[in-house]
Amino acid sequence: MPKQNVSAALPPGNVLQFESEAGTVYQLTVFDAAGREVHYPGILSGNSLTFQGVDLALPGLGATSTMWVAATARSDAPAGNVSLVFNIGGSASNSSVISVTRP
Repeated sequence: MPKQNVSAALPPGNVLQFESEAGTVYQLTVFDAAGREVHYPGILSGNSLTFQGVDLALPGLGATSTMWVAATARSDAPAGNVSLVFNIGGSASNSSVISVTRP
C-alpha cells in the first residue's frame, strides 16, 4: 500500500487539545501487526494535525494496524464522550471513544 497523508482533527467545542510528545514534536504513532512502532512528526494548524508519507503497515487484505496521537482534555472541558476524526487518504474515520471525566 502506498504511503498516505493522514490528519487528525479535534472534536468541536474545545473539549480536547493535542499534546506534544518527544519534546515539542506532535507525532502520530503507527503500531503494526508485527509489533513495530513507527513515529511520524506532524504539523499543528488550528484544531488539526497533519502527517505526510505515513506507512500504514498494511501488507495485504485483512491486515490491521493501530495509530494514535496524544490529546488531553482542556481544564474547562465538560464531562462526556468525544472522539477525534482521522482522515486517511481522503477517507474519514472516528477514533475510539475518549471519555472525559471530572473528579
